[in-house]
Amino acid sequence: MRQVFEALATESTGTSSFVARAVLLDTPPSIDAREVTDKGSLNQRSVLENRSDWVARLYAAAPDPAVIVIRDPREASHAGAR
Repeated sequence: MRQVFEALATESTGTSSFVARAVLLDTPPSIDAREVTDKGSLNQRSVLENRSDWVARLYAAAPDPAVIVIRDPREASHAGAR
């Protein structure tokens, strides 16, 4: 998955299309926990509430080892120009 995210990073045109961190969970979104709507969409509020521990790990200053952290390739090219 890291390779997929790194490939996407090279194609991203800005921060809105760049995946900086990701985590792969072993349980899919749950209809019973209201994480999935009747139409099959994700209910963001329920996912964030039910998986708040993972959200905290994802956004932590020092991410959990299970979090995949992708460096923005544009930052490396800008750092060399300084």
